[in-house]
Amino acid sequence: MVAPVTGPTLARRRGAQRTHPDPQIGFLVPVALLLSGYWRVVLAWLAVSAPLAIFTLLAVGTGVFHHISQSLDAVSGVPGPIQSSLLRQLPFPLALMGIALVLAVSALILWRSRGSGPSLPIAVGLISSILVSPYVNFYDLSALVLAGWLILRLDPPRWQKAVTLAMYVPLYGAPIWPVFTLFCLCGWLLSLAALSPRTRALASQRAAA
Repeated sequence: MVAPVTGPTLARRRGAQRTHPDPQIGFLVPVALLLSGYWRVVLAWLAVSAPLAIFTLLAVGTGVFHHISQSLDAVSGVPGPIQSSLLRQLPFPLALMGIALVLAVSALILWRSRGSGPSLPIAVGLISSILVSPYVNFYDLSALVLAGWLILRLDPPRWQKAVTLAMYVPLYGAPIWPVFTLFCLCGWLLSLAALSPRTRALASQRAAA
């Protein structure tokens, strides 16, 4: 007989077998688009996603929520870089403070970038989702490559291009220095709040073209 594998060992094996991002890494993107004034895009997304979610739930049944809960319980006891999020890498009070600051800075960026095109809201939504998600695997950080591309296509100032390109170093080393990676992500998000009105105006012109 082969003994069943449970707990942290199972979680580590599941993490090693996964090579695709989890859906929660972008759960704030619709909120970001809504705060930026792109409510039509959000409605279109809901019109497509809601029926798919209903049909999926009818196909697999409500037991899927129990399986999800079991999976989260299994990985919650696994320390280290597999838990690349504020909630897993920082003490709970500090993590809550960090999440509050991330959401506040994100809201500020989104409010200031209203009407400047969807690229920046999507990028901010991806970065903030990674930071506040309760569970982020190393593979989930690949979503930030898309965020970087969206920022670069805005043709930001040279310093912002340098910051964005430099982010690939801490992302690549996330399994080695997860806390440093989170610190760099927070700094990256703060740097987006410093984008000049001229950059946002140029982004708005590209969106309208």
